Amino acid sequence: MRMPYMGNVAAIDIDKPRTVIGDGEHLYLPFLIAELAEKRGGEVLFQSTTRSPVMLGNGIKTKKSFKVDQRNIEHYIYNLQNVNRVPIHILEDEPSRSSNELAVLFPPLKSDDVL
Repeated sequence: MRMPYMGNVAAIDIDKPRTVIGDGEHLYLPFLIAELAEKRGGEVLFQSTTRSPVMLGNGIKTKKSFKVDQRNIEHYIYNLQNVNRVPIHILEDEPSRSSNELAVLFPPLKSDDVL
């Protein structure tokens, strides 16, 4: 990917508070989507998933583990802000959504969401 990114960035609905979730190391485009939504006046939080296990305590209040494919490898998201927020999980490999235990909980971007 060329930096800075000069391609299209999806414009998500900003009618409700949002949590934009990026996946693993693939965070740049989800971050740009969250940033654009915030610049348009949306109330947006940005979060990412990780393979790093962390213990609960101090700033880590909640922990959700999930698998992203058929392998027995746990991934995590901490302090997921989805109460009174609409989460959107943006994947690098959208066809894999059906095997990602976290992503299946949230709708994918629609093709008409791209600016």
